[in-house]
Amino acid sequence: MIDFAVPVTPWPDMKKLTDPEFEADLTALKVLLNESVKPAPEGWVSSNEHFRSVFNLHVGFIRWRLANGVKKNADLLPAWYRLYADTIRWHGKGGLLPFAQRRQGIIDAIRAKKIDIPLVSRRQVDTGAISAMMGVSTTTQIPASDIRAFKAYFKRRKLRFGARRHVLTQAERTDPVNISEHTAVSLLSPWFMLAHTPGLEFDRLGCKPFARFRDIGRSVRKWARPPTPTDDIPPEQTCVLVSRSLELITSKAPRLSVMSAQAGRDEFTKHVADLNAELSILRLPLVWGRHGARRANLKHGVSLREFVCWIIPEACAVIIANGTARRSDEIGLLKEDCLEQDEFGAWWLKTPIVKGGYSSRIPIPASVRIAVETMLMIRQAFPIEGSDYLFDLKCFVFDRRVDFDLNLYLKRYPLYVGVPVLADGTHFVFKSHQFRKFFAVTYFYRYKHRSLVALTYHYDHYNSDATRAYIAACARAGMEIIDDTSSPAELLKVAEAEVLRQRDFEQVQYDFACHILREAALGLASPGGRGTLKINALLDRMNDIVRVDFAASGDPDDSLNLAIKKVAGELKLLCHPEGHGFCSATSDSTDLLAAGCLQRKCAREGIELRDQTSIDLAYAGDIVCAACVNLVVLPELMPEWQGKMTEIVDALEWATGEQRELLEERGDALGKFVDTLPWEWRDAA
Repeated sequence: MIDFAVPVTPWPDMKKLTDPEFEADLTALKVLLNESVKPAPEGWVSSNEHFRSVFNLHVGFIRWRLANGVKKNADLLPAWYRLYADTIRWHGKGGLLPFAQRRQGIIDAIRAKKIDIPLVSRRQVDTGAISAMMGVSTTTQIPASDIRAFKAYFKRRKLRFGARRHVLTQAERTDPVNISEHTAVSLLSPWFMLAHTPGLEFDRLGCKPFARFRDIGRSVRKWARPPTPTDDIPPEQTCVLVSRSLELITSKAPRLSVMSAQAGRDEFTKHVADLNAELSILRLPLVWGRHGARRANLKHGVSLREFVCWIIPEACAVIIANGTARRSDEIGLLKEDCLEQDEFGAWWLKTPIVKGGYSSRIPIPASVRIAVETMLMIRQAFPIEGSDYLFDLKCFVFDRRVDFDLNLYLKRYPLYVGVPVLADGTHFVFKSHQFRKFFAVTYFYRYKHRSLVALTYHYDHYNSDATRAYIAACARAGMEIIDDTSSPAELLKVAEAEVLRQRDFEQVQYDFACHILREAALGLASPGGRGTLKINALLDRMNDIVRVDFAASGDPDDSLNLAIKKVAGELKLLCHPEGHGFCSATSDSTDLLAAGCLQRKCAREGIELRDQTSIDLAYAGDIVCAACVNLVVLPELMPEWQGKMTEIVDALEWATGEQRELLEERGDALGKFVDTLPWEWRDAA
């Protein structure tokens, strides 16, 4: 349920979104949310969490606009967009609102006795009231520096300011590389949605920074931190975590814990004693009482409330994540009826695919079935009325929904089950996404399943490159699967197989280079772009090889194959992520000094070009690539360039002022490049 009565302005002029003067903003937000939940392709929301995220993003956008004195969306011109984008780039989300100024104003007002300290008890500050005074909904929307300042001030007043610990730390980061592409795209998305969503003509934005949603990603790619690969997961600690979790859910402990939670005062002691006897067999910390404050040292035990509401669900979630390779939000969205059994007796799991907005059905091992059935048992004992989500539980002590978070509790749960420390003596902090990688390596190497296509299908990846990135962990010597039954000879065979598989991936690039050279040599296809100078030089060398070999062998096909094999290893073609061409740059200093992306990077960041060791495609926009001596374009990619020109023509129909000048400049640059390509092209207009 969405509560629209949220704060949008701070003290001393505190107002809510539902106030009459914000009627246009409230109406626009409701129209946008209504459009977002429509079936694809009109709608774009795929889950409850995504829906709430859209709501929070637009409420935050309204707060920023009001904080800058802009009364309506129609007054937001390009200069306001540049200010908004620059603020995000250099100060993160926390820089959009003057939190420090607001916080100091509230503290000064309390000191001057203009306002009273809001309390929920004798010594407990009302954090919700403080958040409203700051102009936001919760303390999680306030930067960490301001939370610390509030805590320090109230501590001096002998009061407790119990803000939630996972407050925003992104607001304190001023280095642009620390702002992820995902965060930047999310924060800029209101500029696209408010400009293009149907039904908002009554208060449309005064500018249209983006013609398409994917243009947001392209704009932030130049400065935002790119997605980082999943960290390699330590195999010994992971095996212990999974093994201990499986021991726990297959024991009597889950059922005994539910019986203890449902027991009356007279029977409680007996049931807890039985539960502790079972936990002793499992060598796990005991349950010391029905409920109470969490103890920092888990050797002293846990409360029954923590055991039933968090530890058992976390054990089930770990088994599900490890055995299905589902994402954390997909596990959280599992329904009560997610288990299926086919006519052959095999078990399947129905899971949502959040990134794709659809459902999937995957085969599962018996351990996952047991984990789901364990959660069903707990849900039947403590159900949430009106909810059919597997991990929705009601706290049997306080009669309210349990705020279960798989990733959040992964920091505490491994300590409970006794996961050993790393070699440096520290505890490894698990993340649910790492189990996806662990699943891939286990599947592909330990069980010798060589089908990358099958693994990609199981992951519901859009292409096999993402799957291959997971598997590459083993080739980087970042992971070794522990198998106590393996002899050194067997382990050596596994290692050799891993090397061969990595070479197989590299062979794909070599075969592609051979194909391009063969097509060019036979006149079947003529590559375009300035990078074809390298291909032409290789073709000249091939002609010399063919001439000499043909004189000796008399077989033109064999001579051509020999020539291709001799020079193909020198042709490197790296596909650009945006799909407009291939980069032929190698690690040679000549290629790197001439690379347009590196020239642009060094000019922007003020670093030396000669110090660069590899290209950086984050700075390789289409115009940069078009002028680069390393770009190679194939005939199959011509529709991509034609589409770019068509977008410019379409955008010029509504663009005015500065935007029109930029579009015309972009059109001239791309048009000159397209004219140099050796294929026929007709203007889509």
